[in-house]
Amino acid sequence: MGWRWIIAETITGRPVAEVTNLVGGDSPWTRQLRGVGSGSTVFSLADSPFSRSQHRDLFYPWIHTLHQCWDTPTGPWPVYSGLLNRAGWKAKTKLLTVSHAEVRVLLSRRLPFPVGGWGTGTVDAYSLDARRAMALFVRKGLIDGLPRWKIPLDVISHVGGSRRDTVHNDQFATIEDVVSRLETAENGPDLDFNPRRVPVSDYFDWEARIGNPSNGGLLDGPAFEWDLTSDSGAQDIDADTNGMNMTSGIFTPGEGTGSTRPFGQAALDTGFETRPYPYLDRVEVVSQEANVSKLDAIARSIRLEHQEPTDTVGFSVQASSYPTAAAFVPGMRVRAKVAEDEWMPAGWTPFSYVLAFSGNRDETITFKVKEDA
Repeated sequence: MGWRWIIAETITGRPVAEVTNLVGGDSPWTRQLRGVGSGSTVFSLADSPFSRSQHRDLFYPWIHTLHQCWDTPTGPWPVYSGLLNRAGWKAKTKLLTVSHAEVRVLLSRRLPFPVGGWGTGTVDAYSLDARRAMALFVRKGLIDGLPRWKIPLDVISHVGGSRRDTVHNDQFATIEDVVSRLETAENGPDLDFNPRRVPVSDYFDWEARIGNPSNGGLLDGPAFEWDLTSDSGAQDIDADTNGMNMTSGIFTPGEGTGSTRPFGQAALDTGFETRPYPYLDRVEVVSQEANVSKLDAIARSIRLEHQEPTDTVGFSVQASSYPTAAAFVPGMRVRAKVAEDEWMPAGWTPFSYVLAFSGNRDETITFKVKEDA
């Protein structure tokens, strides 16, 4: 078992070539929530079986996706998949460095309507909850439309709920704008595009995993644990307490300009702080929203999320340990048993929500987690 690299067509998911033997250097990558994970891979073309024209075709931006797969008894399973977007060639060393990004990168390049479709481009999404509203806009961005608009994606149906989200065509909002706004709302759902390999056909596709607003917007996922005090495949742990984004008060200016511009606001409930730190105010522009109640709700959500420092714990495991890297997804819950030291108490850390995980060409997988989730 180990890593395998396979290039497939982005639009169809059809495998084109396995390029494992061409990997000649680092291949760092990150999968993450609330953003776009990315990576780069160094290929050595000195002894490549492909011709120059085949190299140019294989590594042409956007047409192909690089799937970094963990080899399992049933075949390679994608752990990270990135759409190719750049290739840098070094003639002397014959090394090609290819950059790639998770499929969510397409949302920033898609509007709810294509060029030529502005006239009917307003989307009025009603009788939905936040989860299904997100599903509708993901579908608008990655499935509905002409063949070159579509990718192989499985997403939940968008029915049921009581909210209404209208995106007017004259806003020229991208799908990423809309999805980001839904994510940052109170109990906004997390979104993950999980790469998969389809049984029988061996084509690749993605599953849009969307968090549940009734559970704080968190994704469902498996729970795993590793004992760092024994030989369990776990390696190291690090903890970070970051107060740079702490917020006691916030304004959320909305759509428009001037004295009539709507805005939301939220302030810390004085006396309820765990520690009375100096006031730390901020402004977060929500340019596509004009409803004051919604702007207030967004402000409350951001303030609550950032009223305390962010505690994140990272620890590393071996891709070949149990479970293997093929089982990992953002939003899973993990914990580690640690020995007592000068910063952390001994014992099991709380089960924590995986915000991101990253790897490279070796077997080390590093989790970045959020506590108390």
